[in-house]
This record gives sequence, C-alpha cells and structure tokens, in this order.
Amino acid sequence: MPSYLPDTVVFQLYHDDGEAEFVDYMDANSLTFVALGDAERTALCGIDAAAQLHYEGAQRAVVSAAGIVSSIRRRRLRVPFGMSELSQLLRRAYNTEKGNRNNSLTGSTETALLAHAFLDAVWAEESFHCLSTTCRVGNILGSTGIGSTTGDLAVDKWRLDQDIMELRDELMIARTAYDYRPCIYESNRPISNIKEEEMKRINAIESNREKTRERQLSVFCERAKHEEEMAKELEQRGGATLDELERALEAKKRESGALQADRDNRIREYEHTVERIRTRKQDEESASERLRQAMQQLEQELSLRQSAIETREQQLEIFQLDGAREREAIMRERRSIEAA
Repeated sequence: MPSYLPDTVVFQLYHDDGEAEFVDYMDANSLTFVALGDAERTALCGIDAAAQLHYEGAQRAVVSAAGIVSSIRRRRLRVPFGMSELSQLLRRAYNTEKGNRNNSLTGSTETALLAHAFLDAVWAEESFHCLSTTCRVGNILGSTGIGSTTGDLAVDKWRLDQDIMELRDELMIARTAYDYRPCIYESNRPISNIKEEEMKRINAIESNREKTRERQLSVFCERAKHEEEMAKELEQRGGATLDELERALEAKKRESGALQADRDNRIREYEHTVERIRTRKQDEESASERLRQAMQQLEQELSLRQSAIETREQQLEIFQLDGAREREAIMRERRSIEAA
C-alpha cells in the first residue's frame, strides 16, 4: 500500500440490520480501525510538500478514529468533528442512539492495540515506528479529557504539538539509523525564511542527485568504450574480425537451411512411400477378405450339395431294400403256388 495515503488507515464498520442478522455476533455496530506504520510517519521531515498533504490527510483520519473510540464511554455516542465527511459516515457506527430499538444489547466498549515488532535488526526502524505509534495512541485513548477536548476544537488548533512530537521522533530515527544531521532544526544561526532554506536544501539534494547520475553515466560510457577496445584487441589476437565471424555465421545458417530443406524433402518422400504402402496393404487386406467370403460361400454350397447327395443315397438304399423284399415275397408266393 502507498505510504502517507489515507488508504493505509483501515476502517471496519458493522451496520445493524436487525437482531436476526447478528444473533451470534454481539459486537455488531462497533467500530474497528487499524493504523499502519507508514500512516504516522512524517513525510521527509517536511521537505516533500506533495507527500505532506497526503500525510496530513492520513493524520486527520487517524485522529478522528482515535477521538471516536475515546468518546464511546457513555450510553450516547459523541462524535468529534461533526461537520466532516468521516463523522457523517460513522454517525451510525454504534448502537447507543436515541430511539434505537437495540440499545438494550449494547455493552461496554473494549479497545485493543496490537503492535508487530521484528527481532531482525534490518526491521528495527519499522518496529520503532509501530511501538511509537502504539504508545502515542495509547496515551491519547488513556487520557480522560480527550473526548471533550477533541469534540469542540478544530484539528489545526491542536495538531501542532503532535506534529512537533512526530518530527522529533523522525529526527531521532534518522540520527540513530542513518546518522542524519538536520540543516534547519536545532540550527545555531537564526533562519529568517524557512521556505527559502528548504528550497535551498531541496535544490542541493537535486543537484547532488544530478551529479551522481552524470557520474554514473560517464562511468558507464567509459566502461562501454573499454569493453569495445578489449573486443577489438581480442579480434586482432584471434585473427578473426567480427565481419568475418558474421559472414561465417551467415554461411553456416545457409548450410543449415539447405540441410533442413533436404531433410524436409526426405521426410515428405518417406511419408508418401509409407502412405502408398499403407494403401496397398489395405487393398490386399480387402481382396483377401473378399476371397475369404467367397470361399466360405463355396464351402456352404458344397456342404449343402453333400447333404443332398447323402439324402439321395439313403433314399436309393431304401428303394433297393424294398425291391429285394418284393422279390423275396414273389418267390415265396411262387413256391407256395407250385407246392399247391
């Protein structure tokens, strides 16, 4: 999330839609706000004017939320800075309003502050910011008169002390972490025009930055020139110049292209040959299948004819037996006649 923007202050609101909606959630219509570390940090000790505006907006949001939480001590919510948009947004963030049917469910307000501190020395500055913010907000909420004090005064009339305290914290961090020496604050000589002194400081920083950029550019150009000279020297030692290497590379590319084209032609020929073999195989398989079907048909006809022949032979045998029996009967009849 961007630094010094009011978006780094997170507000969480629970709007009451009826007792059935929050039957298991007794903290409905409460207010929760979280102030991140960068939201309380002074913007470059007042040097960056654009960032200072965002910082002041974030500070107003944090102070408004702190005043709202501190004023929720009675059965009636007393919102500070009643003409601000934030107050209009948070006017119904708490149950205890006149005529509210859920006032009997309202409990006492609980405030919790959570600070995330790191053990690593690299994040010591961020840990100091979190702890200092927790201490300052805790002192604000712990005081008994914060609700009545912030409810009637404008923000700009009492933010000066807090700005001075935050500037001192920022200077302490700068001295401890970066060995920073202020040019305006705690100066031995009197300064008549602070804005002019700030512009001088900003111009000096920008000029130093421009000199550093030009120095880096010159170093880069010298390094590129040195590398070019080294490349030419290596070409002379190796006996092959860059143009010769490029021509050899182009020849290799052409040779590789010709080989690739020959390989593609062979692949296409192989594919055509395989396709012809596959077609011939399919034709042979279809012809074999037709011959197999014709043989099966002939075998069926042969079996039918054999069965007909066997039937005729059986009938012939029956006829022959009948003829023999008839002859025997005739012979017996003749013998009987002759005997008579």
